[in-house]
Amino acid sequence: MPIDINQLRVDRGGDPEKVKASQRARFADETIVDQIMELDGVRRAAKYELDNFKMQKNAISKEVGARKKADKKADISDLTAKSKTFDE
Repeated sequence: MPIDINQLRVDRGGDPEKVKASQRARFADETIVDQIMELDGVRRAAKYELDNFKMQKNAISKEVGARKKADKKADISDLTAKSKTFDE
């Protein structure tokens, strides 16, 4: 049965040493716990960066909508160029 990732996250009240002790008791490799924690950190950092990009793109989209609403013929080429940089 898989364990909850929060059992490895110290900031979420988890105790990775407890999981390592469990691995030792079962004669399993305990270094996997460190590897999982490292990969989880990488995943969380990537998700944080992705969420920031999405937030910026959404702000640009709202600005485009506001400009279009104020003036149907508004020049939004600067915003569309910015928005496209997030798609790359």
